[in-house]
Amino acid sequence: MRSKSPRRKSSSLKRSRSCRRWNGCVRISSTDLLFNSLHKRRPRAGVCICTQTKIWPRRLAGIQSSLADIGPDGNSRMSNTQNLHLPLSDSELDELDTLLEKYAVPHNGMSLEMLDGFLTAVVSGPQDVTSSEWINFIWQLDGEGAEPSWESPQQLERFMALVTRHANGIVHAFAAGDEGFSPLMFDFEGEDGSNEIHAQEWCLGYARGIDLRADDWAPLLDDVDFSDDYAAVEILAFGPGDEKLAHLLENQEQRDELIESATDFAIDAHGWWQEQRAAEIGPRSDSPRLN
Repeated sequence: MRSKSPRRKSSSLKRSRSCRRWNGCVRISSTDLLFNSLHKRRPRAGVCICTQTKIWPRRLAGIQSSLADIGPDGNSRMSNTQNLHLPLSDSELDELDTLLEKYAVPHNGMSLEMLDGFLTAVVSGPQDVTSSEWINFIWQLDGEGAEPSWESPQQLERFMALVTRHANGIVHAFAAGDEGFSPLMFDFEGEDGSNEIHAQEWCLGYARGIDLRADDWAPLLDDVDFSDDYAAVEILAFGPGDEKLAHLLENQEQRDELIESATDFAIDAHGWWQEQRAAEIGPRSDSPRLN
């Protein structure tokens, strides 16, 4: 396991709740626990780039085809040829945030922070997960939510394009190497006027993404080498509503340490599953290389 890196803040988005990206666990399998709670090893430098490139183009293509072309009902929805590999700008993140606040959050669905954690688990796990399997969890965390009543087909198309590009952005961030990945987390003004980052929604989303393939994640989640960092995910996600864990979240210094550990786990989990997937496929001398 790597040593802890210092907290690094990026510039915040221009919104009432500013957005910070972090650079830098306990097994979650209960949808009810996740639903009720809401109501209230880093990849080694130089690790086999040719191995990664066998995986990444396929993962990107899978996201683009399954997420962009399949709507909540499993049918084709996108008709244009937008560049789905472009990262979202701050204004586009605000746009996605606004759509989620209007169509998902009021119905016990996902916020932008939660979606970021959710997609992080989805794109970095042991198996590809098609959008038809998970898109409804955006609308409602138990997966039973109905597709919103969109103002127009173009609005739905735009939403799906934004989600696709955000998912692809996470894929590219992991591919960028040691310092590429940084989770999207909101900060809030505390009672004393200081900014606080709780990361609860990000960890709830990440845990929900794991839960989609809980049995497949088991070999990693049961590994004692990952247990401390994985525990941080659960503490941040469920601690605020658990009197036995609340004392671990009493100040920002405690939360910062847990956020570092949760981020470490996400990075290490991605690297571990990359190695497992590469081992199953085997080396290929003709694999394209990432720059």
